[in-house]
Amino acid sequence: MESSCIFCGREENFGTGLVIRGRLICGGCEKRLVSIHSENIFYDLYVNGLKKIWRCLRA
Repeated sequence: MESSCIFCGREENFGTGLVIRGRLICGGCEKRLVSIHSENIFYDLYVNGLKKIWRCLRA
């Protein structure tokens, strides 16, 4: 399993974030992800990161 956040790349323990299909989302990015609006300049970054998770064949 990956131990770095798919969005920011920060190394995290698996108990401190969200793991989806073996890919980690750190606690900070998780908080931003659930509150981001489509007008935010980082919205596409989060959408593309989620696409990477769902396309992951290893999970």
